[in-house]
Amino acid sequence: MTNTCILVLCVLGAVAAYTGPDLPEGPFCGKTRECCRDRRDACAHRILDTLCYCDEFCDFNRAHDDCCPDYLPVCRNQTADPGLILQPCRHRGQLYMPGQTRADNCNTCRAGTVASCTCPARPAPTTATLGEWTLLPCPARVRQPDRGPGAHPAAVPAPWPAVHALPDPRRQLQHLVSGPCCRALLVCGNQTADPGLILQPCRHRGQLYMPGQTRADNCNTCGPCCRALLVCGNQTADPGLILQPCRHRGQLYMPGQTRADNCNTCECVHDERTKKTEWSCERDACLISADVVYGVNQPGLGWRAYNYSQFYGKKLRDGLTYKLGTLPLSPETQRMLPIEYDSDAPLPDSFDARQRWPGYITPVVDQGWCGSDWAVSIASIASDRFGIMSNGAESLVLSPQSLLSCNRRHQRGCGGGNIDVAWNFAGEHGLVEEKCFPYTAKAERCPYQPHGDLIQDGCRPKDPRRTSRYKVGPPYRLLKEEDIMYDIRESGPVQAVMTVYQDLFHYRDGIYRRSRHGDSELQGLHSVRIVGWGEDRQEKFWIVANSWGTEWGENGYFRIARGSNESGIESFVVSAFSDVTSAFLRPSVRRTT
Repeated sequence: MTNTCILVLCVLGAVAAYTGPDLPEGPFCGKTRECCRDRRDACAHRILDTLCYCDEFCDFNRAHDDCCPDYLPVCRNQTADPGLILQPCRHRGQLYMPGQTRADNCNTCRAGTVASCTCPARPAPTTATLGEWTLLPCPARVRQPDRGPGAHPAAVPAPWPAVHALPDPRRQLQHLVSGPCCRALLVCGNQTADPGLILQPCRHRGQLYMPGQTRADNCNTCGPCCRALLVCGNQTADPGLILQPCRHRGQLYMPGQTRADNCNTCECVHDERTKKTEWSCERDACLISADVVYGVNQPGLGWRAYNYSQFYGKKLRDGLTYKLGTLPLSPETQRMLPIEYDSDAPLPDSFDARQRWPGYITPVVDQGWCGSDWAVSIASIASDRFGIMSNGAESLVLSPQSLLSCNRRHQRGCGGGNIDVAWNFAGEHGLVEEKCFPYTAKAERCPYQPHGDLIQDGCRPKDPRRTSRYKVGPPYRLLKEEDIMYDIRESGPVQAVMTVYQDLFHYRDGIYRRSRHGDSELQGLHSVRIVGWGEDRQEKFWIVANSWGTEWGENGYFRIARGSNESGIESFVVSAFSDVTSAFLRPSVRRTT
């Protein structure tokens, strides 16, 4: 039997009450079998951390009822709530479910609202009997409804039925004008209601499809609710159960539709075994967590956390790839011997390269959603040292894009890089200025020849005597706290490789020490730039430039505990001297191995 119908959304007098898969099974009202008339606040039962009620007042407001889950079967003798029957929109012969485009000339309803539909060539409406539902017209801006593909060219829709005010929410049935085409009778207990024309979904290999979606033919599969009888002419068919939507914050979602829960996707699914619709959500750890913010901000930790909107909706595992980027150090790199300075000169309690060499220290860079910390930190440190070692004559900002795009051998671009390979590339091939090759946070094609110079590259150097790219000397490692401090004071910022856990992404201010809050298993390596040190209430710290923009942390910087190898910040520190034009070169710093 083929029927051309369009759905009318209806609301029965029964209400949804407190329902959900995460609620206790009860019983509640059924525990004492006490069902109270009117309003009685004492007629209540404990449910989770609140109360539910078994009096008639509990379902007075359909939008915010507080009935116990078993109120309907115990006190109303109703075994199921048909909920809201979703209706599609139709435009030029096509059907559209809510959330899809073309949301006009349609029938869209919410709890407490009834919309209208039309079918081709129907008789004039007549007054119906008690127990049917009211058909209301589409919004006033719609002058004439679309007609389906089955309509006769000469057929003219009958006049719209009169609009009646909605009845008291406590009444279960209404008087209305009868609907055209096939009628769907909704049977709940001993009561029968006519919700108009019910659009049936199709099923194929366990999946449900609404008309207009794929596989939408010759089937009727519905979710749990009251029994639906489809009446066409003198024939009555039982299509099964009416499909129920999932609900979230007042919105309705049909099976197959999704919503976002921070970084996770939740899908409304229909369970064939239980005949229910429910949410199925991913359970991945997110980059930003309200629990981490709350836990860290409790007194005593020494630093504060913040809920950064730019990280919201991102997965932690993706953040560890695209907000960090340093690949594990090779065994050869880890065996790199450190240098030691032969100096008895006392070191100050605090030092900040930004204050010592104002105008020479590169601003904080935002690496974007690209695992390029290795490129950003090396380019920044080389820039700092060009300005410092040339007494400002070659104070410039070098391009991380030079490394990201041109250093491709043994590197992964935005997927991560090896710092030893990158330092060697900067020494052999050199970098260009940021203004000549701006950073884009993408591993774009390299426009330069491997062994070209600035003139061939089309770049204009600050010092006209320079033709070669900006190169660095061999990288060297620093291990002792005092040697790291001495090198920063004499030559400028250094690169450090640290281990990052979830809580660091929330850092706002203070002296960071890894907390016990957040995911303790997922981690990644991060290359940062140490620019100085200090003390606060006898607690020592490093001053570190991050590469997540100036809106993060202390204007893009963070302080981390010093002298205790916090998060591995002192385990692998490296730097190199910049190849400054000889005319401006400062005296070399003596080193001994």
